[in-house]
Amino acid sequence: MNTKSCPRCEHQAVLRPRNFSDQAVASLVSWGDMDKKVVGKPICDDCHEELRDALIEHQRVAAEQEIDRTRSKNRRAS
Repeated sequence: MNTKSCPRCEHQAVLRPRNFSDQAVASLVSWGDMDKKVVGKPICDDCHEELRDALIEHQRVAAEQEIDRTRSKNRRAS
């Protein structure tokens, strides 16, 4: 297999193009999980998995925060 240096982690690996949505890329960059220099470039499987996990974790935290806000709002309304 042909390996190259991953632009995100710099390890030698097989690189593949990844299809994150524009919104996902913007979120990953704003959260600091992805550097702008990596956007649109092929990355290794490990980095893809890390970025995917970061998106899932951020989504989970946002959902928990929304639940907390809703509960707090409902308590004030009672």
